[in-house]
Amino acid sequence: MIYSKKKIIRFILVALTFLVADVWIFSSLVGEFSKIMGASESKEIRLFALTAPKDPAFYEDWVASAQQVLPGSSSIFLTMDAESGEFGLSAGDEPLAQFFEQQKASPVFVKGLESAYYLEPFVTTVPGLAGKFYFCTGSR
Repeated sequence: MIYSKKKIIRFILVALTFLVADVWIFSSLVGEFSKIMGASESKEIRLFALTAPKDPAFYEDWVASAQQVLPGSSSIFLTMDAESGEFGLSAGDEPLAQFFEQQKASPVFVKGLESAYYLEPFVTTVPGLAGKFYFCTGSR
């Protein structure tokens, strides 16, 4: 069976139309799923942050409990120096604590800490590192 040039062109156009529609539907679903998962993740982290202890004796235990509540996560506990107004490390996972000390003056971390100070959640990624960084405030 020989197909005419016209039929072949029509078939290719129809196939391309379906391909474009399929890619659009897939990317829309992936985008919506990512937004829903991000919102859920953010809620969990903010709820966990609200359980932050006020007593410094419990900071280490609270940070350690983050692994159970948020599997695969690392946490640090920052407190603010009343005189200088700067955040300081009070407890945390050692690798993340070292990373924080190295990055705390970077624009992304300054913005994240400022957002947390004003009770605004801030989520970012850091180039070269896997995962996201959430800056949020627990109890004051």
